[in-house]
Amino acid sequence: MNPDLDCWSPDVAKLGAVLAKLLPEIEPVEPLQMVGEGFRSVAVETATGVLLRIGKIEEAAAGFELESRALPFVRRHIQAHIPDPRWRILPCDELPFGALGYMKLPGTIPEPGDPALARFFVPELAEFMVRLHSLPVSEALAAGVPRVNPHERLLGARPVVMPLLKERLERDACDRLERWWDEFASYKTASYPETVCHHDLWHENLLVDSEAHLSGVLDWSHIEIGDRAHDFAAAHHFGGALTEKLIAAYRAAGGKLDDHDLRRVQLYWKGRQLGGLAWAIENDNNAETEAAIQKVLKGPIFD
Repeated sequence: MNPDLDCWSPDVAKLGAVLAKLLPEIEPVEPLQMVGEGFRSVAVETATGVLLRIGKIEEAAAGFELESRALPFVRRHIQAHIPDPRWRILPCDELPFGALGYMKLPGTIPEPGDPALARFFVPELAEFMVRLHSLPVSEALAAGVPRVNPHERLLGARPVVMPLLKERLERDACDRLERWWDEFASYKTASYPETVCHHDLWHENLLVDSEAHLSGVLDWSHIEIGDRAHDFAAAHHFGGALTEKLIAAYRAAGGKLDDHDLRRVQLYWKGRQLGGLAWAIENDNNAETEAAIQKVLKGPIFD
């Protein structure tokens, strides 16, 4: 394995043989089906329904390590459809950033804004979030879940993104961004209660069945102990009407979310694309950087 390797992509034509060698217990592997590809990993499904995420960058390997420690803890406390990380490949010559595997969960990605989600999916997601946010923090820490301050993390993106944005955007747009950063920096978040958070509860990481029941919660590579408001920020991708229903259902299920919490939700939602842009810049991902700039310009800061 090359320790200086920054990014790597698998040869899909040869991947089946590699997986059969490294995980003989899941054979037959082929035919191997490509499920999707992101910036951190490639997802493939074996002939027997094992879904494997193959790391492309070092961050993916770290995420696999976190999931393999944290998901068993979550599964002990929450009766929900979440991955069971049964297969792990540590970084090696064939897969420099390793892999993580589990039986594929049933369902499809929900469509943002679909009113059919309001009946079952929204209250079921709310109940799931209440259970997640109620997990014992001390046990989560013992399971390896990191403690993160999302306010400080997002503030750290400011010196990363603003030099590039000042080169690319008009003066008025940059001034508007700077005012938003000042508002975000001045807002005090120290009083939030620490909770276990998924970190990225948007539609791409959720599954529904044919009747629009919640059937799966995916991608736990950024599970953290932080601010529950951050989980609601990601849920804004479903649209304002469904987000309002989600907040009401969360409260009805026993979750606590006051006006101070909702203010943080809005701030994290507006800054979400800036955090994504910082990641793209720091990882020298030019295509994602260009896409993230457009998302910032089309995002809620400029509404």
